[in-house]
Amino acid sequence: MHFVKTKIVMFVNCFLMLSLITATNTIQVQAMTAQKIQSLAPDQQDLQGFTRLRPAGALLPKDVPLDGRLVAVPSPIAQTEDHVQTRADRTDNPPYWRQGTICDRVERTLYSDSGLYELDMTITLYDTPEVAKEDLKDSIRTSSGRFQPGSFTSPEAIGDESWFLPQNGKFKMLTFRLGRMVVLVEGSRSRLAITDLEFPPAAVEAVAYQILLRASQQAKLTGTAAQDTRLAVNGHALSNNALLVGKQTYVPVREFAKAMNLTSGWDAKTGALTLTGPKRKTVALTAGSTAATVSGVKVAALAVPVLKDGGEPVMALSDLLALTGGRVTGYAGNTVQVKG
Repeated sequence: MHFVKTKIVMFVNCFLMLSLITATNTIQVQAMTAQKIQSLAPDQQDLQGFTRLRPAGALLPKDVPLDGRLVAVPSPIAQTEDHVQTRADRTDNPPYWRQGTICDRVERTLYSDSGLYELDMTITLYDTPEVAKEDLKDSIRTSSGRFQPGSFTSPEAIGDESWFLPQNGKFKMLTFRLGRMVVLVEGSRSRLAITDLEFPPAAVEAVAYQILLRASQQAKLTGTAAQDTRLAVNGHALSNNALLVGKQTYVPVREFAKAMNLTSGWDAKTGALTLTGPKRKTVALTAGSTAATVSGVKVAALAVPVLKDGGEPVMALSDLLALTGGRVTGYAGNTVQVKG
């Protein structure tokens, strides 16, 4: 009897130890996943003119327990933190989200340096691309058909699919899916803005493309991988691969410019980028913007805003070719041949 009791105690202890290890591993996995998703969200060094520092005087809603009303109160200067929610954090019963689908959710807000604009982004990871797609479609359906497929600047999708919401020039929203990840980016006027300002949609798209570029390099996280593409410019193979994500090929600008016999100027702090050549006019661009000027004259908007990847400027190949006069001359395997 004593032997049997001892075996039972040992079994219970082993079970408790195994449960503790499993729970610890689960917490670690959740934390790692949340951290990875946070790394996808653009920060102030990625988007020019925006900061995570909430300006003093921004009006924030606050509960008044006496009558339950919401009133706006001015806030002090504050460094905003991400709101991170894991599957284990869900306490709603029945669940607000589809049961067993969402792994993590990260929310981040950026403010314009002037305090006039706010950018809110939400990155959600699902268990499968199918569930992510289903949940995205449900969100679009419940919005009374106000959303339109595509992006602000073109009818083409960002990622696997995307939808955007323009509303009287005062509020912009874009939502897109890449594999099992769904992203919602909202751009609005700050409550500090007293004039009827139109939010620049390029800022919303810059966030979307930045997340897309980073997420495509973490295939295990999203379930969708970018394709490495070799690029040869004037017979010179670039040492850094271009990335083919969806319908766009993203190219490291400075190496591309050198192969095109252009001089590139880049200021990582201000995001100012220039491209000049012996017989070419000066092209000026800014990170996070779709605007481009040639010798001071504004030209057609870029298809994709100038992005940063590891502090270096990255652009869509189609935009670079249009600005520099280059052209694709052919393909050799997975290498794109460019001449200019």
